[in-house]
Amino acid sequence: LLRNIVEGGYRGAVYPVNPRGGEIFGRRAFPSLNDIPEPPDLCLIVLEAETSLSVVERCVERGVPAAIVIAAGFSEAGPAGENLERDLVAAARGGIALIGPNCMGVLANGIGLNAVGYVTLRPPKGSVSVVSQSGNIGTQLLMTAEGRGVGIEKSISVGNQALITAADVLDYLADDEATRAVIVYVEEMEDGRRFFDVARRATPKKPIVLMYGGATEAGSRAAASHTGAMAGSADVLAAAMWQAGVITTTDPDESLDLAACLAHLPLPRGRRVGVVTLGGGWGVLTADELVRNGLSLAELPGELLDELDGVLPSFWSRGNPVDLVASVEGDVPAHVLELLACCPAVDSVITLALIGSPSSGRTGRTNGQGDEAALEDASPSLSALGSRDLNAGEHAFLRRAAELMEQTGKPILSVPLIPVAHTVFADLGRFAPVVLTSPRAAVRALARMSWYVERRGRRARCGPAVADE
Repeated sequence: LLRNIVEGGYRGAVYPVNPRGGEIFGRRAFPSLNDIPEPPDLCLIVLEAETSLSVVERCVERGVPAAIVIAAGFSEAGPAGENLERDLVAAARGGIALIGPNCMGVLANGIGLNAVGYVTLRPPKGSVSVVSQSGNIGTQLLMTAEGRGVGIEKSISVGNQALITAADVLDYLADDEATRAVIVYVEEMEDGRRFFDVARRATPKKPIVLMYGGATEAGSRAAASHTGAMAGSADVLAAAMWQAGVITTTDPDESLDLAACLAHLPLPRGRRVGVVTLGGGWGVLTADELVRNGLSLAELPGELLDELDGVLPSFWSRGNPVDLVASVEGDVPAHVLELLACCPAVDSVITLALIGSPSSGRTGRTNGQGDEAALEDASPSLSALGSRDLNAGEHAFLRRAAELMEQTGKPILSVPLIPVAHTVFADLGRFAPVVLTSPRAAVRALARMSWYVERRGRRARCGPAVADE
């Protein structure tokens, strides 16, 4: 945890405390909390459960306003732990905002504070925030975000929620201008009504993606064993979140994909989707997924088909999906994308296999940030097909997609033929291209974005009381 703080670029004062004193990561260690020259703003307590309680009591005496207790061994560990947690809360009520216990810490990327324990991670700065009751789910989201280039603004691991709850954090994030989308993972809502009220207040301002653990009997037992959570009715929760305008998922990867789309893409104005594909098969699969998810293939007007005739070979299918029939030379893919995105009959666009194609010969590579790298030999052999950076042409295509999103206000999602190194290309403009792993992932993201827009719009038109009926 201290390594993450020191190496994460935090510019404020950091005071390690260790009874033996000495030096830790180049910082002087103080024998006790009372030896620190000033009361800290936050005390991170990485000690066993009973010792953590005594440190919280000393924090109250020293005037420390906030503390995070990392240790397990509280209410999730049985009756003795429950008593210890009650004592912890009683001590904190003396004047401390307490996060935890049984948590993994916090990340505040905007100020360079990476106070996450047990793992080394450096997610890029961004506009997605995470609230997680589970330490490993929260950490997985951060590590996956780091690998995919999804920018994180804040992450708060609430653990047992002894004092500060997920609802409290969500209430704060609702008004946080640096946060555009929030992912929440919880296994219990002791005050479900408050969570509902907070979520209903937040969703008109920004989207919330919720994962709820313990929805089944087996999951409920597992939740009780590691956080002491008592899960409630999944049906009641689903209905309440629908009313509040919260998007629900069951998978961390899907949640991160969706949050990236919500944070970086324009919101769709309707459910009509244009599809541009390098080949026919993916277009067929995407058409099926659109129907399954309540979206539709846009009906392309005759004038658009005529314009496409001037760009594509005479034997193209003249319909949506728009099959390029391998016409990828020059600016053909970008030109087709522009025609589709600018068409009033199209609300959003999915591109398939226009990036991430294996190449042959010598190809200019970029590092995902737009920096040109040295020319290198690129083999089309299957053994070489792994996650890779974009070449210069692919980067130019995504840059044009970013420009078109700015120009039209319509989301454009891309699916590569083989995986590429990033999900979000935030350096390309106000709206950042998002690259997902499959047609299904892209369609599901668009469907949930559309639902959020419609739900938010209904509440805006009718008022919450009518919209929630």
